[in-house]
Amino acid sequence: MSRSPRRSFAAPFVISLAAAAAPGCAPAAAPTTDTTHNVMTNPPPPPPPATPYATWNVEPGAEGTCYAYSAAPMECPPDMGMSCNPPAPMSVACPDPYKSFTLVQEVEGGECHFVEDANCDAECAAAPATCPGYR
Repeated sequence: MSRSPRRSFAAPFVISLAAAAAPGCAPAAAPTTDTTHNVMTNPPPPPPPATPYATWNVEPGAEGTCYAYSAAPMECPPDMGMSCNPPAPMSVACPDPYKSFTLVQEVEGGECHFVEDANCDAECAAAPATCPGYR
């Protein structure tokens, strides 16, 4: 004789236990906030730009003067074709009128300085420099 397949299942057996606090244990205290040391600080300064605001190539000129040429790439407006010209060179004071230098201005309105390289030692680079400008 064959057995008939089971058509119902047993009800699940679930036990819920409630844990009681052990005698002598107190609930944890809520965290407190210390309001006496509320210090407000300024955010850190932004990092310097990856590229300087302006860069000039300084070349020696006649009679001990130097001229600064803009080192920025020149982009002509499309409607002008190839007829636009770069800015004219500007007269600047230079540490040695017989060498070429690179002059940079890190941020707009900031001070200019010469870049330390083979023509400009650390003393030359630390000396104040005049930013080029049309006079």
